[in-house]
Amino acid sequence: IFPDDSSDRPLEIRLRATDKDGARSDLAVARVVVENKAPEPDHVTPGPAEIDEGGEWILGIGSVTDPGDDQVFAVEIDWGDGKVSKVPGPGSGTYRHRYAEGPLAAQVSVSLVDEDGKHPVWAGPVVVRNVLPTVTLSEPQTVREGSVATVGAVVNGDASRSQFTWKVLTAEQVEIPFELRKEGREIVFVPPDGGPGPEGTEYEVSL
Repeated sequence: IFPDDSSDRPLEIRLRATDKDGARSDLAVARVVVENKAPEPDHVTPGPAEIDEGGEWILGIGSVTDPGDDQVFAVEIDWGDGKVSKVPGPGSGTYRHRYAEGPLAAQVSVSLVDEDGKHPVWAGPVVVRNVLPTVTLSEPQTVREGSVATVGAVVNGDASRSQFTWKVLTAEQVEIPFELRKEGREIVFVPPDGGPGPEGTEYEVSL
């Protein structure tokens, strides 16, 4: 049994036979190259083939066998979105990643790392779906013309991580100026004095 590879230096085996009378044969020499055997997990369990942006994708790696004297000391995962994780340890375990943005066709690759280098053990695609933002606004309020109106706004989904545009419109779809405050959680505007529409005009806040 050869405990480790010898690719950089072939092993030499020498053998000479001696009979009962003491006669000896010529020396026989054989050279043996012991090739490295990559580490292998008993299973890799990937997450779903498709996931919504913002969702967590989970990868499971089973018990790892690395023949000979080699020992796995890290797992390296390229998540396919520009981020790579290198986690110290024996390789087996559960690994989690959150995809912030879609749409994206990610190609995930997993490698185990030991003294002999990096060894690929799994690769596969993950489709990250785009999710439309949802908006929650505070209850409608009544203000006098020319007074400040403040609307609380909470955005969930894609817009919490992407660029988006607010609009404040009259019932006639006329845009009026406004100001974002509290890191975009409040929309402040002044209904025009004698602005378009009679008393009771409603204003639409949209994303």
